[in-house]
Amino acid sequence: MDDPVAVAHAQESTPLLRGDINTATNNNDRRQGASHDDDDDDTPNWYWPWPAAYWAAIPVIFLAGLAVGPAMAMTPPLVKFLFCERGIPDLFKDKNKDHLLLSSGEKDCDSSEYSAAIAKFIGVFASFTSVLVTLTVRYWSSLSDRIGRKKTMLVWAVGSTVAHTFPLMVYYNKGMSLYVIWVGGMIEGSAGSILCLIALVHSYAADVSSPEKRTVVFGRMIAGWYAGLGVGSAVGGVVAKKFGMITVFWMLPIITFIDVLYVLMIPESLTAAKLAGNNQSTMTNSQSQATLIDIDSSNSRGPNNKSSLHPIKPATTPHHQTWVDRVIRSCVPEQLPHRLGGKHSIILLMITCFFTLMSVMGAMYQSQVYLLYMFKWTGPELSYVGAIQGLSRLVSLTVLLPLIKKLAPSRAKTNPALGIKFDLKVMIMGLWLEAVTMLIYAVAPIGEYFYVGGVTGAIGSLFFPATRGILSQSVAPEMLGKTLGTLATFESLAAVIAPSLYAWIYALTLETYPSLVFYVAAGVIMLASGLAISVAVAHRNEMKRRA
Repeated sequence: MDDPVAVAHAQESTPLLRGDINTATNNNDRRQGASHDDDDDDTPNWYWPWPAAYWAAIPVIFLAGLAVGPAMAMTPPLVKFLFCERGIPDLFKDKNKDHLLLSSGEKDCDSSEYSAAIAKFIGVFASFTSVLVTLTVRYWSSLSDRIGRKKTMLVWAVGSTVAHTFPLMVYYNKGMSLYVIWVGGMIEGSAGSILCLIALVHSYAADVSSPEKRTVVFGRMIAGWYAGLGVGSAVGGVVAKKFGMITVFWMLPIITFIDVLYVLMIPESLTAAKLAGNNQSTMTNSQSQATLIDIDSSNSRGPNNKSSLHPIKPATTPHHQTWVDRVIRSCVPEQLPHRLGGKHSIILLMITCFFTLMSVMGAMYQSQVYLLYMFKWTGPELSYVGAIQGLSRLVSLTVLLPLIKKLAPSRAKTNPALGIKFDLKVMIMGLWLEAVTMLIYAVAPIGEYFYVGGVTGAIGSLFFPATRGILSQSVAPEMLGKTLGTLATFESLAAVIAPSLYAWIYALTLETYPSLVFYVAAGVIMLASGLAISVAVAHRNEMKRRA
């Protein structure tokens, strides 16, 4: 009879679909009485000669960034052009002023009124998109645990390809309402948008990488995203300067369609046996989750771990749970013992991500409009800012993050609790640098300060892979999709609130203190760092108690 402790340890630490996976999978199938034919999907296809590995997902998110980068930079100039050509839509007009149909050459198009209207239009557009992301992202991420990461990524890629055609439709059909642009965003949001893709590629990478390596692996995932943003922004700027702004919008659906073709090529990261196990576990989610937690507690071997010396007892659910505990249990899986300290640390980390992303996204959307208004930058110049921000984050996540991880104590590489403690420090450092970035934007006397902010923000972006690395080590492996999907839900809620909220702050203070929006973002990030520090303190205290 197989040792249940050994089996549980293998489930936690054995990467799927590595070079030796055929033997391991076949042995597992024999235990379960499965036929070899049931596992045919686990072997690489003839058109993809390698087994599944985390790097196979990097081009997926790179191509996504390649499309999003120029779209972010060029959307404000496109909206400005459409407003100047067809007039500000009624919903965003200043009711105290007269409105005439203006041509693109009118000086009024550079007025504060137009800048505020552009900010609100883009903010509400992003918020509507994010509402649908919030409603769907957890569903798509959880579904990927049951049908596979590849099929779910295809949903995103097809939805994005369709969504990118709507700005072209509005541009070429002068009688079409400008609000049709929002329809494209709603289609993309229904398919999960980029937040869903980020959760999916992280789940793909987690399927085929060991827990202790996931922070660095996740850093490479995010680096692929920022590389796409940087390269896409740079290419978009060159194309817009040479061939015109609308040419950039022709590129976007082509890029995402290439992503569809690429996703069709790569292998699935989940084995057939693993998919079957995940589907079975959803039937008794709470019971199986609690059992896995007790089994996994025996993975931490040491003098203070009594579970390795005694038979495993069935997990029991407390009879007297507070309403807070019940809400948390319904949202996210329970934490594995001997990992992240603090009863509610997982949910606090997700709230930290919510506040941080709300500030980062709010500032990101307004920085383009701010540079367009304050320093009269053109579309290509806005693209170059995005290129510097994206490429500097690429260097930070692929070079700096591995170097920082090498500075971790040697015990942190084998002890998950010590590794999480180190990642919490990286996370807090990243938050402080993100706050510094917002302050640099706020005090900028010239637009080139945004280049400097791109560098400090690049180091601050280490916050994101560190957080995901902590979460991925804190829950049972078959709950990764649900956990990262819940995190994506928190982040999509931030994406719902931030664009509109920060757009209204920008519009209200534009004529008095236009940079106030960046000070607000810095303050919210410092609030988030306070939550992260509270988690770090709880984890340190728990480690002392265990010792």
